[in-house]
Amino acid sequence: QSGKMLERARSRWRDRIDPATAERYAQPPFRQANLLELTVPDPFRPDWIAMSFALHLFPPGQVENLMEKMLAASSKGVLIIDHEQRWNPFMALIEWFEGSWYDQYVRTDFGELARRLGAELRSTPLAGCQVLEFQKPFNPVQQNMS
Repeated sequence: QSGKMLERARSRWRDRIDPATAERYAQPPFRQANLLELTVPDPFRPDWIAMSFALHLFPPGQVENLMEKMLAASSKGVLIIDHEQRWNPFMALIEWFEGSWYDQYVRTDFGELARRLGAELRSTPLAGCQVLEFQKPFNPVQQNMS
């Protein structure tokens, strides 16, 4: 699914890019990565790493490790878009059929996770979804190197 979603995003990027920036961004800045084996690819180091509707699919013990890897691989932070942390029977049934870890996901304290990882958390509900922004602390030295 990710490959198809990324190709759709790339197509939209090419169709809508501002001509003034087209030369600077000849290729859309979207990459697919194996998040379980994430390393910082050279020369590409993304400002942000985004995950859409997948965090609830990982076992609770793996979520912190995954978030730690994504934060280390990004220069600014990690953006998570997923289901709201709200348990309801219908979602629980669907996720049970899909084999997810939804029941544990809805009980995750993302504020505490952000503190353990040294990140600032901003959480925003959006149309039945939850947008979690794990932002790394501002580092002026690192910013000058990018």
